[in-house]
Amino acid sequence: MEYIQADIWVRFQRMQGHAVNFVGADDAHGAPIMIAAEKAGKTPEQFVADIAAGRQQYLDGFLISFDNWHSTHSPENTAISQAIYKDLKANGLIETRTIEQFFDPEKGMFLPDRFIKGECPNCHAKDQYGDNCEVCGAVYAPTELIEPYSALSGAKPELKSSEHFFFKLSDPRCIEFCASGPPAAPCSPRY
Repeated sequence: MEYIQADIWVRFQRMQGHAVNFVGADDAHGAPIMIAAEKAGKTPEQFVADIAAGRQQYLDGFLISFDNWHSTHSPENTAISQAIYKDLKANGLIETRTIEQFFDPEKGMFLPDRFIKGECPNCHAKDQYGDNCEVCGAVYAPTELIEPYSALSGAKPELKSSEHFFFKLSDPRCIEFCASGPPAAPCSPRY
């Protein structure tokens, strides 16, 4: 559906006479891809490649074509991502902080909020995610869960420190850029 929605917007823009480069990519990073690939007995790259191989027939069926398609593993994406990071870092717009995060000792990995479950600290519903309760709607930090456990292994997660990088959206230069940028600029003055 997201391809169709994007294609409609691209076609509309082109009908208005605007030059549009329709770009897409396969995301071969992140915990969800890694976990799905592991369950399928494949590397993340092979898992994503298998999905991509089956996609073309659907794109062709809806007459959707991209001007450029890559992967998060492509040399181009790696070079561009590194250049953006280095430019932001050189301009003081990246901050490094050590944070505590849940770690699954059986899987040997840090857990994203949605891979931690436990009892809601608000309504005490069982088996709720690490970021919000689907029963009462409460929003909380994973560390607030009662009896947290890894949704991957069932193990009790351990709090461990890890270094994270934050883009300083609250920097006056970013606020200025957002205020003077295009109306649809995805800006928010938060870290």
